[in-house]
Amino acid sequence: MQEFHSTLTVAEAMGSGDAGAALAVAAETATFDGTAVDNGFAAPLPILAKVAGVICIVAFAVTLGVPVMAPLPQGMPGAILTAVLLALISAPLILLWAVRPCVAAFRAAVERLTGVNRMLLLEIGERITAEEKLRAHKQELELQIQEIDYVKQLVEAQAADAVGMAEDLAMQRQAMEESERRNEYLANHDGLTGLPNRRHFEQRLSQSTENAQGKREAVTLIFVDLDNFKTVNDTLGHLHGDEILKQVADQLRASVRECDFVARLGGDEFAVVLKHPFQPGRATLLEFAERIRSALAIPVEGPNGVIPVSAALGIASFPAEAADEQTLLKFADRAMYAAKAQGSNCVVFHRELEAAVG
Repeated sequence: MQEFHSTLTVAEAMGSGDAGAALAVAAETATFDGTAVDNGFAAPLPILAKVAGVICIVAFAVTLGVPVMAPLPQGMPGAILTAVLLALISAPLILLWAVRPCVAAFRAAVERLTGVNRMLLLEIGERITAEEKLRAHKQELELQIQEIDYVKQLVEAQAADAVGMAEDLAMQRQAMEESERRNEYLANHDGLTGLPNRRHFEQRLSQSTENAQGKREAVTLIFVDLDNFKTVNDTLGHLHGDEILKQVADQLRASVRECDFVARLGGDEFAVVLKHPFQPGRATLLEFAERIRSALAIPVEGPNGVIPVSAALGIASFPAEAADEQTLLKFADRAMYAAKAQGSNCVVFHRELEAAVG
C-alpha cells in the first residue's frame, strides 16, 4: 500500500501541472537497487515501488516534454526527436535517483571512516602521550639510579677512607703503645743484661715490703757485689767484662723462684729480693746464699793466669731486722761491704754483724 501511495502522490502532482512538487516528491521517494532514500537514510522497498517510481519519472518527463514536442514533424524523425527529448529530460532525474543514495552511503562511509580515524588518532595520541610519560618516568628513574649510584660510590669511598683512617689510627696507636712499652721497658730495665734496673728495683721492693706488712709476711734482701771484676775489665777489656755481667745475670735468674726478684743496680752490683710466707731461719737463707755464691764463682782466663771472679753477699730481712724499706736497704748494703772487707767470696748476715758489734 505504501508503494501505490507514493505512485499516486507523484501522479497527482504531475496532473496538477506543478513540476516542482512532482520533482520534490520524486526526489523524496526515489529508489535504487532496492533502497529508498529519505533525507539521506535508506530503507528497503518492494519491486512495485521501484516500478512506480520509474513510471512517475517517465510521466513527469512526458509532461515536461509535451510542449516541446508539439511543433516536431510527424513520422520517423519526429519519433526519434521525441525519444531523444524524453531521454534528455529523464536522464537527470534518473541520475538524481541513482546517485543520491550512493552519495548518502559514501557520506556515511566517510563519516564512519572519519570517526574511526578520529578514534584511532585519539588512541594513537593517548599511546604517544603514555609513551612520552613512560619515557619521562624512565629518564627520571635513570637519573635517580645515577644519583643513587653516585651516592653509593661516595659512601663507599668515604667508608674506604674511614676504614683506611681507622687502620692508620690503629697502626699509629699500636706503634705508640709499642713505643710506650719499649720506653717503659728501657726506663725500668738494664740495657745490657735485661734485668730490672735500680728504678724498677726500688718500686718492686717498696711493693714487696708493703704487701708483706699487710699480710704479715717476710722479705729478704740480698746485695751481691762481684769480686775481681775490675781486674777483668782492666785486663781483658769491657767487652769481656760485659759478657761476665750477662753470665752473672743468667745465673741469678736461674737461682730464684718466680715470685722472687733480681735486679742490676749498676756496675757489678746486683740485688735479689726473696718473698716468704713467714720469716725463714738462718739455715734456709744460708743455703740459698751458698747456692748463689757457687753459681757466681766464675774462673776467667787472663794473660797472666786465671782471674777468680766471685761474689760478696750481704743479707738483711724485713720486718725481723728492718722496720721499713729504707732501713732494709741500709742494712743489706752494710752487710755486703762487711763481706767484701772480710775477703772475696763471703756471705754476711746483718743480724750477725749487729751482734758482733754489740
